[in-house]
Amino acid sequence: MASLDSYIVNISLPEISEYFGVDMNSVSSVILVFLLFLVGTMLIAGKLADMTGLRNFLLIGYLIFVAGSLACGLSGSLLILNISRGVQGVGAAIMTIAPFTIISKYLPQSITGWAFGLMSTFAAVGLTVGSPLGGFITGNFSWHWIFLINVPVGLLAAVFTYKVIPDKKPASAEKTVKGFDVLGSLVSFLTIAIITYVLSQGKDMGWASFTTILLFSVFIFLFITLIFIEKRAKFPVFELSLFKNRVFTLATLSTVFIFLFLSGNFFLLPFYLTGFSGLSTQNAGLVLMIYSLVYMIAGPLAGRASDKIKPEKLCMFGAIFSGIGSVLFAIFLDTQSLIPVILLQVWLGIFMGLFISPNNNLVMSSTAIGERGTTSGMFSTLSRLSMIIGVVLFEILFASGTGSGNGENMISSMSHQLMAEGFKIAYYAGAGILLLGFICCLAIFRPKTTSKAPYEQHQKTLHPHDGVI
Repeated sequence: MASLDSYIVNISLPEISEYFGVDMNSVSSVILVFLLFLVGTMLIAGKLADMTGLRNFLLIGYLIFVAGSLACGLSGSLLILNISRGVQGVGAAIMTIAPFTIISKYLPQSITGWAFGLMSTFAAVGLTVGSPLGGFITGNFSWHWIFLINVPVGLLAAVFTYKVIPDKKPASAEKTVKGFDVLGSLVSFLTIAIITYVLSQGKDMGWASFTTILLFSVFIFLFITLIFIEKRAKFPVFELSLFKNRVFTLATLSTVFIFLFLSGNFFLLPFYLTGFSGLSTQNAGLVLMIYSLVYMIAGPLAGRASDKIKPEKLCMFGAIFSGIGSVLFAIFLDTQSLIPVILLQVWLGIFMGLFISPNNNLVMSSTAIGERGTTSGMFSTLSRLSMIIGVVLFEILFASGTGSGNGENMISSMSHQLMAEGFKIAYYAGAGILLLGFICCLAIFRPKTTSKAPYEQHQKTLHPHDGVI
């Protein structure tokens, strides 16, 4: 539901715009507000996951999401809808963070990779069916029901959560919400929300505009302030000590590079399919679904394999072969055929599946049991930000290849050859980004004298209950 609601609204924006009598620029805030609160509260959700019982925490997340969804569906104005979307975003952040923590805490090590693979598959399902489902519901009922449908599903999920998830409190008696880092949480939310806003709206505001420069300056000031606050906090929400963990740092950095490419790829491909290959929007959507369909098979299999093979090995193969696929696509993309783009979707579906699920396993097993919520919050926040940056970066790369200032808006008037140059530059650069991700995975390996990988050492601290299903 969390991934679904990131995309289900997009196709319904014209209906919402007409219903409230506002222009499309105003109604786009419905997407932006959800994104700001989703990304902005992930760090906070991660810290709270470590300081509360996970069952009750996830229950609260579902109830917040359901309440936000109900309020969205009953909204009588755009302002109320935006406020409700903010509430929904907070619930979605908890629903995104808590499962990572629950899997790594309560499942035995022998199946955590498989579980992460299944979880990423359901996230992919949400992303894939979001727009088609939104279109079906809006067309046959009304836009209100794209939100109201969450209510019964969310309540049913809450019932299962109550019955299935163990009700266990944190091991440390002093690590409770009483010691929660309120100031750090507020500053971290503002810091992340501002950079998310700048990256999302910078193109429309103008990257060199006074507003963009001012907001970016405020972000830098807040980020420096956050570091000073967190160095003095007893239980910091922005846990700088995580980056002293070599495996966490390298695995997270590799994820940043991979998601930079992946989000940029899915930003450019619709323009390639409709503007360059001449497909209709509907047919382009079908081609784009190929990746998700392949990934849904590859993700769980790769996750299962990561329970028996060192995850970093699988991540290395996933990153380097994805890079090879990007190079091959850049070489053959200007052929008068859909074969290169279809093969790219299949190729990335396999090798991104080989990277993402094992990488989730690697990151979440790299830290101690009591830090898994904080780990999930930090990892998810950086992953989301890298996806936003990837869209901006690939737009710039494409524009530089075509020699235009704004490649996206001018693509309809570009020559076939000029468009091809823009796409080639983007995908050659994308291969370089994936190479950096491969290098990070390679750097995780310890010298042969070390008997166990760092993340394996933490498995000795598993709670006795963790082996019980």
